[in-house]
This record gives sequence, structure tokens and C-alpha cells, in this order.
Amino acid sequence: MRHGEAGEAARDFDRALTAAGRAQATRSASALKRAGAAPATIWHSPYRRTEETAQLAAEVFGVRLVMDERLVPGGHGETVATWLLSERQGGLVVAHMPILPAALAALTGAHASFTTAGVAHITVVGGHATLVGLYTASFLEHVR
Repeated sequence: MRHGEAGEAARDFDRALTAAGRAQATRSASALKRAGAAPATIWHSPYRRTEETAQLAAEVFGVRLVMDERLVPGGHGETVATWLLSERQGGLVVAHMPILPAALAALTGAHASFTTAGVAHITVVGGHATLVGLYTASFLEHVR
């Protein structure tokens, strides 16, 4: 999941979610829950906007948050993909552009962009990842 819409700040690291971004994040997480998602953990980058998005998602799912330095915007998609394939339980990753599409490509071979609060649904079976769907926040608003 990409973080919700963020405002401006002196440092990129400190950009907070806007009111619209908070609403986007909550709606996307709520739609995922209605669709049956049940992450055991929510991982997020140390940047403020991803931490805020992850906190909102954690409120929806009632799960723990884990900050991970690998999820920063300049992170390496292959490193994130290898790490995610080694995880034994499902989770939700909250991160940024361009690390999300880089990790998606490394995991599945798919090339895509993420809108704010957009989500890629990936399944892993036998060490192989498959992209099930890529959803915008506006699409997720209509999931019932």
C-alpha cells in the first residue's frame, strides 16, 4: 500500500498526511478488511507519512506495526522482495514510490505505478509471488 496524500514539509522525511490522505488511508484499509484481508503485521518505512498511514490501517485491522528501514523511497526492490518472500505470515507493507513498484517488479515481474493509498494484492505460494490485483484508492472506496 502506498501512503495517503501528504502535505509539504522542510524535509521529505517529515511530510505528514493531509486530511484527505488520512481519509484515503482509512478507506483503503477498511475496503481491504471488507474484502477479507487479514494481515498479521503492518510494516512501514520510517517516514512520517507511511507511519501515519500504517497507524490508521492498524486501527482498522487491530494488528501490530513494525518500522523497517528497507522500505524507504530509495530502497532496493530486490532486497524487499527477498525479505517478503521469506516472511511466514501475510502482512501489509506501507511504503513509497519508487520502492513499491521496484519491489512489485522484483516479486512478480509486473510493472505498475501506485496512486496514493493504492494497493497491490500479491499472493505467495511455494516461494513464487503472483500479482492478483492493483487497486486505486478511488476503486477501493466502492468495495462493499
